[in-house]
Amino acid sequence: GFSFMRGGPLDMRMNPEAPLSAWNVVNHYSEQDLGRIFRDFGEERHWKKFARVIVQERVVQPIDTTLQLADLISRHTRVAKKRRGGSRGGAGKKSIHPATKIFQAVRIEVNGELDAIDAALPPMIESLRAGGRIGVISFHSLEDRRVKHTFLEYSGERKGSVEKLTKMERYSGIAPEASEEKTAVLRMLKRKPTTASIEEMELNPRSRSAKYRWAEKL
Repeated sequence: GFSFMRGGPLDMRMNPEAPLSAWNVVNHYSEQDLGRIFRDFGEERHWKKFARVIVQERVVQPIDTTLQLADLISRHTRVAKKRRGGSRGGAGKKSIHPATKIFQAVRIEVNGELDAIDAALPPMIESLRAGGRIGVISFHSLEDRRVKHTFLEYSGERKGSVEKLTKMERYSGIAPEASEEKTAVLRMLKRKPTTASIEEMELNPRSRSAKYRWAEKL
């Protein structure tokens, strides 16, 4: 129940025993809460519209499967594109499935993925000996941003009041909370994340979104 490429029940739980499933989120969250997770966890530009159409659809019938949700988002994306006179993408530009960001947002909400990163990184850093290294691979910008901010914070470099905002943070009005400056206990070994080479992406297409950040304990 994770993929919109194959039919399956709306689930998305990494832990099958967890109480919250994607079905609960999609069929019971308010329009406001759906919009919030689409905006914050999916960085979806049309978060208001997609929250509204989901609430309208589930009044008619419950949204039980991954394909139902993907088809619903696709239909309303096509309508929007027709009204604009087609896609603005350049010739040969590969576009992602219109439901990609919605599925990402729901999956993150169901599994508390960003909270898990925030909870895991500090004790991992604190458990390192001097000279020990920590490396983290993330697969989308929200994860990478959490890793980056944590590494900067433990390197004594992050100042919330002057932190540059991302485009989505400016758009949504949601900015990272200012934090007290910490004594440096980490040294970032590279300022920018390591990404896959063209050769690796050709061999392993999933690596195209991976970003690797690493740091050393002082």
